[in-house]
Amino acid sequence: MQWFEGLGEQVFVPLYNGDNICKVKMYSAVKNHRFVVKRKITFFDYTVLFILFGIPLFSLMFYAFMWVLDKIRKHFHYDEQINSKSLVVDLDSTGNKNGWALKLFYGILFAGVVLRLLYFNKFGIMLFQHDWHGHIEFIKYIAENWTLPLPSKGLEYPQQPLYYLVTGGLYALFRHFGLNEQDALYGLGFFSLFCSMVFLYYSYRLMTLMSQNIWVRTVAMVFVSLTPSLIYMSARINNDVLVMALSAFSLYYSVKSYQNGFKTGFYTALTGVSLLFLTKISAAPVELLLFALLLVSYMKAEEGNTSMVRKALYLFGLVGLFLLGFTLLKVYLPVESTFHMVNSSGYFPRQHIETFGMDYFGTFNLPALVHTGYSYIFGDDAIRFSFLSYQYGTMFFGEFDYAYFLGKSTYLHLAMQSVLVLGLLFPLGFMLFAVRSYRLPLLDKLLFATLLLNFLLILKFMFAYPSICNTDFRYFVGSLVLLALVFAKGLEPLYNKKLMGTILKIWITLLAGCEIFFLIFLIMA
Repeated sequence: MQWFEGLGEQVFVPLYNGDNICKVKMYSAVKNHRFVVKRKITFFDYTVLFILFGIPLFSLMFYAFMWVLDKIRKHFHYDEQINSKSLVVDLDSTGNKNGWALKLFYGILFAGVVLRLLYFNKFGIMLFQHDWHGHIEFIKYIAENWTLPLPSKGLEYPQQPLYYLVTGGLYALFRHFGLNEQDALYGLGFFSLFCSMVFLYYSYRLMTLMSQNIWVRTVAMVFVSLTPSLIYMSARINNDVLVMALSAFSLYYSVKSYQNGFKTGFYTALTGVSLLFLTKISAAPVELLLFALLLVSYMKAEEGNTSMVRKALYLFGLVGLFLLGFTLLKVYLPVESTFHMVNSSGYFPRQHIETFGMDYFGTFNLPALVHTGYSYIFGDDAIRFSFLSYQYGTMFFGEFDYAYFLGKSTYLHLAMQSVLVLGLLFPLGFMLFAVRSYRLPLLDKLLFATLLLNFLLILKFMFAYPSICNTDFRYFVGSLVLLALVFAKGLEPLYNKKLMGTILKIWITLLAGCEIFFLIFLIMA
């Protein structure tokens, strides 16, 4: 039985094959009720229709696209060789004889692993969370119903389903073996920890593909391994943890397969970007990167050697089109004839951003940020209502309140201030990379374009839903490893300058040390 309040509420009643009867009794009704019945095709129906009609239609469009591409290719000349095997080297074969630098590099990687384990052991899954009630609601729904919910009925229900299918299955398994609700949720934290380790590993592997310079790799791994906000993700109940892992995995195999002309690794890269898209729509730029790399590879391939890349382009398009259709079907509400993509109203108490002018985008209130030590969502307005200030603060420490921990540890605030000052190394690297990006190899340009596209999607989301919580740095989760690469490669021309190189190396070491001390003080507080 369904109770209709009659106050404008929309009530969805699922219809099944067979008899469906809906009886309504109206008592003292003051308004008319309108009944609308619309049917939404099932995912099985969609798959059959895609096979029967989607594949033939896509094939025709693909052959037309390739015909045009071949016409362009005949007049296309590119001097840069696709085979970049010189970049694919072992860390110890770079010719860098600085044993201290190698020890520092591996020490940072090891510290990143240990700090994640210590953090999870101390705080579990309950600290520094985002919308965890909504994510847990989705996980429990999957575990109890084994079907996808209506996207309009829960805070996180419009999200892509892969993370919730995995964690929902794990949660149901833990409950089946007798764990209570809290222990089952704690068990999901181990999956987050695993994803964080995958992120570390493939970030390290990507850096070995992209640079032979030990200091480029070291700076990148300082960001990836030791940034506190990224360590928090290792124990978070949130689909960002799977996005973080799959983005590093996908980027590594996309770059690796591109460097060998897509002779190997394409299917792994395609699997990675497909799973990534099924985890979060905003990670689509990584999928578009693979498409761009395939196009470049096809345009540069020698005549008669294009069949392999041509097949890869066909499979990429076919799989991508199928997943896009699946996503649109999942969020479509036939009764409203709308695609329900997000459940955020964009307005929360004390968080609304009134205007996006120069006061918001053109200010960087570093003194106020350093004085406070962190960007809190309900903190100082000079920090919250300055895009650069809030982004920079949340990049290191998230958007949380540290008042409790500051009261427990004498040195924690000093460590946070030191990290914020020394961390200026990262935006410096970003600016230097942007300035010299036009002179960089095509691969570097495409990776940078992927990062910028992610940033544009973040801006679009901010403009649509202008709340402070929607400006957190965590929305870069699909491009974290790209940010690390840009930060590090931007500084590359300075490493070999005698005085500046020495200053940078000391700076990097101090930053790594301050981040480690902060996390130790936090864990001990």
